[in-house]
Amino acid sequence: MIDPAALSPWLLLLAPVVVTLAYTVFGLTGFGAAAISVPLLAHLLPVSFLVPLIVLLDIVASTSLGARHREHVSWAELRWLAQKPYEAGEPLRAGLQSFPMLVKPGGELGFPEQFEDNLPARRTVIGQDRAGRILLMVAPRGYFTLHRLSLYLTGSDLELDIAINLDGGPSSGILVANPLEAIPSQTLLPIVILVHAR
Repeated sequence: MIDPAALSPWLLLLAPVVVTLAYTVFGLTGFGAAAISVPLLAHLLPVSFLVPLIVLLDIVASTSLGARHREHVSWAELRWLAQKPYEAGEPLRAGLQSFPMLVKPGGELGFPEQFEDNLPARRTVIGQDRAGRILLMVAPRGYFTLHRLSLYLTGSDLELDIAINLDGGPSSGILVANPLEAIPSQTLLPIVILVHAR
């Protein structure tokens, strides 16, 4: 709990300026609010209070931007840039790049055993099935190495056409609203992928 009497009077003056600057950058680029606001406001507020506050602000800002611009989204394309590179004139509203490929286009094994590092971890995956649906998956127990996850996904009944490893480790988590399903992350980061119904 924060004691209001212990807060710096500068907080009332500087916090609105910092938050406005941070979320102006966020509105223009789609990221960066936490990178700007947390280091600056950490001089005035405890980090244990500040980080959850900025995470909540990021969720509100992401939801607002996503709702406002969702008609401009190219909905369902997940592709391997080695096979289909980005064209300079291609209209994109947003993009996500990650590595490695777990399932190559056509449902082929994406991460062969020769590259295996034998390091199991929590994993997060984004994939697209043969029907064009985007799937977000979390393996929270930390059993999968990248090769074993690649083998599992190509052999599963998910009928994946393509799948990419996202950032894994303790920050991996997922929250589904309806029906309610939650796999909490062990480390909070202000990096969120939001999915809305069409």
